[in-house]
Order: sequence, then C-alpha cells, then structure tokens
Amino acid sequence: MIGQVLSYIHSDGKWIPCVVLWALWRTWMFSIKPRLPVFRDGVDVLPYNIPFIGHAISLFRDPLTLYEYAHTFFGKTRKPYAIHTAGQITLVITNSEQAAEILNNGDSYTSDPFLDALYRTVGGVSTTGSHKLWKKGTQNSNANHKRTTLVQKCQDILFRELSSPIPAGLDINTKAISLVEAATRNGVPSSAEISHTEDNTKVVSLHRWCRDILIKAQMDLFFGPSLVEEIEPDAVSLFDSFDASSWMLAYQYPSFLAKQATMTRESLVRALQTYLDAVAVKKDNNENNPVFAPVIEEMKGAGLSHEDCARVLLVMFWEINATVQTTAFWMLAHLLRPENKSLIDTIRTETTPVITGMTSQLVPRTSMEFQPLDEPSVFDYNALNSSTCPTLHSLYAEVMRVFNTSAPIRVTTRPVLLSSGTRTQSNSETKVIPTNTKIVLPQRMIALSPELFGPKADHVDPHRFATPSNKEHGAHAPESLALGTFLAQNSAKTVGKSAVLGFVALVLWRFDLEVVLEGQMAKDDRTVGMGVPRIALKTPSLGVSRHVDGDDVIVEVRNRQ
Repeated sequence: MIGQVLSYIHSDGKWIPCVVLWALWRTWMFSIKPRLPVFRDGVDVLPYNIPFIGHAISLFRDPLTLYEYAHTFFGKTRKPYAIHTAGQITLVITNSEQAAEILNNGDSYTSDPFLDALYRTVGGVSTTGSHKLWKKGTQNSNANHKRTTLVQKCQDILFRELSSPIPAGLDINTKAISLVEAATRNGVPSSAEISHTEDNTKVVSLHRWCRDILIKAQMDLFFGPSLVEEIEPDAVSLFDSFDASSWMLAYQYPSFLAKQATMTRESLVRALQTYLDAVAVKKDNNENNPVFAPVIEEMKGAGLSHEDCARVLLVMFWEINATVQTTAFWMLAHLLRPENKSLIDTIRTETTPVITGMTSQLVPRTSMEFQPLDEPSVFDYNALNSSTCPTLHSLYAEVMRVFNTSAPIRVTTRPVLLSSGTRTQSNSETKVIPTNTKIVLPQRMIALSPELFGPKADHVDPHRFATPSNKEHGAHAPESLALGTFLAQNSAKTVGKSAVLGFVALVLWRFDLEVVLEGQMAKDDRTVGMGVPRIALKTPSLGVSRHVDGDDVIVEVRNRQ
C-alpha cells in the first residue's frame, strides 16, 4: 500500500511539496519539539499522521487497541502520555498509583465537565436545565449543603441515602438484596424463559434472566414499584436497550444512526415524567421510601422542570446500575462452564448457611414455581460478607477486574505535578500538567497489568482475591491496593454489588443449572446452544462491559430438591 502511494506521488510531481511539508511537520512535532527545554516538562505525545485529526478516528473506532499500541510504543513503561484528538490533547494514565491519586483527589481533578456532557448528550437535558444544574449558589430551604451546585447537592444526597439506614431499620444493601430474593422466589420470570419441558425443565436466556431480575429490583429500590407495575411495564427492557445503545448518544452520533438510543430514552423519559406527576399527586414516595425521593425534592426545589428532572434521574440511574446485570451475567457465565462445577459446589457450601438461616419458608418447593409468601423475607447482606463467602466475593472482584472496560475522565482544576513512574522507580521524572487538561484512565489497561497480576492477568481466576496471604496472584501488592480504590470508584455502587451477590447466591442455591453448549440441542429439541459469549471490547461502557450483541448463554434450569 505504501509503495503504491509513493509510486503515485513520484508519477505526479505536484504532490511532492505536500509530502515534504508533511515530513517537516512530523519531524518538528515528534522529533525536534519534544527535545526543546521549554517543552521538556510536558508529557510525550503519541505520534500521529494526520494534522488536527490526530488519533480521533482510532479512538472512535477502537480505543482499547489504540491504548495497547501506545503502551507498546512507549516501551510498556506505564508513564503518562498524551493523544491528540481533533485539536485537543488528552492525557492517558495507565499506572495504578497515579490513577488512584487522580480519582481520590477531588481538589485537583474534577469529573464535572464529563458529567455535564453526559446529562446533555445522553440524557438530553435542556440548555436551561443544564444551567440550573451547574449554577453555583442554588438555594433550597430543605437542605444545608457545603457544595454549591445542584448536581453536587444531589450527589451528596444520593451518597447519604446509599450509606444510611432506611426507615424500619433496614440497611439499604439489605433492602436491595431482599428485593432480589423476592423476585427469585417464584422461579424464572416468564420473560426470560425460552421454553419449558414436561419434566419441569426451563430453557432460559441468561441475559434476560439477569436483566429482568436485577434491573427490576433496582428500579423498585430507586423509584418504588409503581414505575414498572403501574406506569411503564416495559421499563426494564427499555432500559436494557437504552444501556446497549447509549454510547451512541455520548459520541454524538447523528440522530438517524442513534435512533434506537433516542427512542428508548424518550420512552423512559415520558414514563419518568408520569412517575413524577404520580409522586406529586399520590405522595406515595414517602410510603415506599425509594432512594431517589429526596433527590427529586431537591431538584424540584431548585426549579428544574419535570422533563429535565426526568432526564437527570434517567442518567443517574444509568450511571449507578448500568453494570449490575452485566456483572451477574459474567459471574454466572463463568460458573456455568463445564470445568467449574466444583466452583459452584464451593459457593453453595459458603452461602447455604446464610440463606437457610433467613427463614425456613425459603426451602425450594417440589414444583418449578415457588409459592409466593405474604411477607418478603429479610436477606441480611452483612451475613453475606467476604469472610463467610470468600469465593463468591473473589469471583465478583475478578469479574470487575477482567470485564471492566470503562475509562473515567477527569479534568485538572489547577496545575499539578505528575511523576512519570511509580514510587519504587528512581529514574522517574516529574511532569507539569496545566489547568483544564483532560485526563482519561482506561481501566482495562490497569486491571490486566501483568506487573500487578502476573502473566495470566487476562484470565479469570475466581480465587485471586479470596486469600489475603496469596502472594502469587499479586492481588494484595501495594499497587493492587491502589487498583482496588480505582475499581471501587468506577464500578457498580455498593448497593448494586449487594444485589449481584444476592442474585448469584440465590440462583445457585435454588436451582440446578446446566449450560447448553455450542451446537448442542436443549431438552426442548428446538433451542441450540451458543458459544462462549464475547466481551464487547469496542463498545464504550461505564463499567463492566456487555457481551457482543447476539451472544448469550442458554441454560437449562431445574429446581434443586
């Protein structure tokens, strides 16, 4: 290809001046300029071939491949580097220590510009609404907050709601897991069922099973049951479709290409507007105590319109819960592999005392369907801890590590100094990062680091985080502890974790599961098994990635006796 281009240039001399100018530009940009004293304090820029456009096309098509190429280009040193996208310089951090420092230092680094872009592009918040969200000094007589913008106030309220006991003395995580327990008590939802046989075996889509239990439970937790049960029965599937295509809105695709994302978003916004009207009339938010109730009151007090309020709520819910169902999917997909039957036995052994200790009423019935109980049981999340269930928690952490493809974005609020190496490297240099520098932290590049997790860092090891003294996995090295902070900052929130752990534990305890392998026929004699689901590496995500569209795990489900 290059030879053909050079041949064409040689045959058509009018292109020679352009080539000479391009060569001079590239030599200046990447060979001479970085060596000048005035530029030495800055980070190295990954060379690119097209002026102004830079790496924009590569970043748009396949960001992970671009980061991996840059990692190799800079000698796998994990020093900060910069990429050039459409006239903007973006700093890339792949060092776990630096990532932890950036994510934990709210004084020098902010995510506000990124959040503003999400509200406007993904949520479709109006210009007026956006101004009210970020206007400093917003007053509300019902609250006294140290932070000044409406967005910051709502974040503070949400943090308080997710970290404080709810009325009736239940921990919020216990309520989340109890909602999941109530949903799984009656067996597999019909929406996830592909077919069933005469011997009470159900052929099930794992994707739809995780979706319909976990998204519904989280919607009930954050909004109360009326959103799905009274206002929009298809809210769960609409949200799943929105989550799958929302990245098109974030990348500002033309409307005719992002039709699926726009249509599902607007359907959810209309449902949330109806929900807000119902809350105002019925005042049932106090009875159900949904997590978003005080957030709604804060936004109304600030004068945000019903429509913009609905759009903000959608983005908030999406930020918190987008990875809940995908985390459960990958955990079960790994457990259901034929070679992992002993792992299922281990987790059942760990979790059975916790589950059976709740109430004797939860013993599985002999029929495929569980008999509904008049009162939901209380599943104590604190009993399902890492001490009593180390393998379950370790698998969760490992899925968060291997399948997480998010890339958090921060912007510097003041000039900062950033080392080009780790604390243990004596030859590291200090780089000056100016104010308003955009920084991206590609999580997968850190999480799959062989320096942290050994030569098999890209493999799922369900025992990696189970034993604190297990040094060979590298899971408890100082750098890995920084990574733990990094993961916690950008994964599904704790309340989502409790729902996932509870769902996986209850599914394994209540059902016998057998995956239908690729090419095999299920017991219904018409459903064919699929291959191992592939992670959607080219699709941006907020946390744990979805599987490639069309992939799934087909499972035969029977009651455990």
